[in-house]
Amino acid sequence: MSEVESLSQSKTGLRHLQLITKLVDSEHLDRDRQVGTSALYEDAKAHGLPRESVTGDLEALQERGWLWFEKMNAGILTVVLNQAGVDVAEEFKEMRSNRKRRNQEARKGVLLWLEEEYHAGRTSPNIVEFTSSKYGNFWGDPYVETEVDAATRWCRDEGYLEGTAAFGGPVVRPTITNKGLAYIEGTDSTSLQNSRGGDVYNINAHGPFAWAQNSPYASVNISMSQEHVKQVHDMLDSYREIIGAAGVSAEVVAETEIIAAEIEDEITSAAPEGGKVKALGEKLGELAATGTVTAIVNALNAVIQQGIAGL
Repeated sequence: MSEVESLSQSKTGLRHLQLITKLVDSEHLDRDRQVGTSALYEDAKAHGLPRESVTGDLEALQERGWLWFEKMNAGILTVVLNQAGVDVAEEFKEMRSNRKRRNQEARKGVLLWLEEEYHAGRTSPNIVEFTSSKYGNFWGDPYVETEVDAATRWCRDEGYLEGTAAFGGPVVRPTITNKGLAYIEGTDSTSLQNSRGGDVYNINAHGPFAWAQNSPYASVNISMSQEHVKQVHDMLDSYREIIGAAGVSAEVVAETEIIAAEIEDEITSAAPEGGKVKALGEKLGELAATGTVTAIVNALNAVIQQGIAGL
């Protein structure tokens, strides 16, 4: 897993990636990649953040080798971008522009926002408010109008929300349905699956420690049908819940999340490939095998193998 992928898994790492990208995209003061910092401090002030928050992040970027500066009595006035910082920013921008991932996360973001609004008593909010919410961006990059339009129409067509869409536009005042609430709250059996037919895998675990006792004590019930590609999403939820208890390193946990996200991308795509999902599932098994808690490792691998057996 690359440094950028690893950093994107934590709030601090993501903030540092966003900051170096903002600096790289800023107007340079000279040909030596020197960039002024006044805009960063002004932005922090506008959001009620202390100057020290910006200074601390810039110092962290210097420790990572992404930039260099000389701290003056007046603070950090300019920074010089290193090639390592430029490379990281370019890789991050490439990750952030992944069309398939952006589309999937936009759909989830709309539903998360609607679920939050629903519990706040606002059952049919204006979709315009979504873009300014904490869900209206992908790793800090705001969704464009066409992405929001497509996300709301897709969720409506799949039954996750209701409402009327303007011609070619979004569902202006969407209302989340019971199906949408069930998905967000983790009780839905469709899990934003795609509409193409195929095998369905349902996994029901009796809590994480039912698996943790090892395979003899593991209680996994897998049923298969031929109508939809299944709920690999449910399997992933269970995997994510207990992989950390398998005795694997933090780096491995971060890598499993990247692979799990790739699986989610595939099963929600227009034409998901079972072979690809199976290969990615096998990678999850290989990562789980690095754990030191044999009982949990065995249970995880048993679940993965059964989950991908029909692909």
